[in-house]
Amino acid sequence: MRGKRTEETPFYIGWAGLPPALRGFVRGLALCLVLVAGGLGWLVAGAQRDPGTGRWGTDAPVTLTGWFVLAPYPALQVVEGPEELVGRTVLMMSQGKLGAEDRVAPLAGRLGVARGALISRGGLSLLELAAGEDAAVGIDWTEVPTYAIRGTAAPPAPPTLFSQTLGRRTLAGEIIDSKCALGVMKPGTGRAHKGCATLCILGGVPPMYLVRSEEGGFDAYVLTGPDGEALPREEILTYVADPVSVEGLLVETQGLVQFRIDPGGLGRL
Repeated sequence: MRGKRTEETPFYIGWAGLPPALRGFVRGLALCLVLVAGGLGWLVAGAQRDPGTGRWGTDAPVTLTGWFVLAPYPALQVVEGPEELVGRTVLMMSQGKLGAEDRVAPLAGRLGVARGALISRGGLSLLELAAGEDAAVGIDWTEVPTYAIRGTAAPPAPPTLFSQTLGRRTLAGEIIDSKCALGVMKPGTGRAHKGCATLCILGGVPPMYLVRSEEGGFDAYVLTGPDGEALPREEILTYVADPVSVEGLLVETQGLVQFRIDPGGLGRL
């Protein structure tokens, strides 16, 4: 049996405002809802994978001097530039979602200068060439202080690439595009990034193979064919951003580790 309403029973009427007796209840309920929503947000955020410390240096363009390399992907063997890059091989691409094959092909094997934004993460670097023909040009060896101060009478040969075979491995990982994964996108991996990564690799951005560790770290390898050649893009596009496993040979060359695979051996997990 319902109790009878009395004049003291609080009753809400929109135009009359909230009765004093109900104000405390509503305030408490609102506070609880805010705390619950904040707690859920904290839990969801904490469950996300750390996007890492990738950086896209559009605010601080760099100039690198070195030897242009075309295979397996456009790169520069650096002889002058930031200290951490000297003696290493830096991959290159054009702006947007495009590779740099057309720009580097006429310069392959030559000494030159490359300018652009450095994309870096976890000790790996990619140079996004600036717009304009002067972003990648050949130069005379006497213009490079590293060589000119030696007073040599003949132009130096390209540096001998250090190469070391690290053995065959069967690795579970993910095919990624080097641009987004190294710093342009956070995160630049996973199925949510599949469409973007596919377009980047289709456009010529060097593909990489990302292997995560149980401790939360990662290793990223330049993905090539069995003999260290560029992979046919059409053979890997359907696997981009999906969990996969493949056997291949790890080879370290001048600061970069290649994962040489047969695309036919790729399998989804």
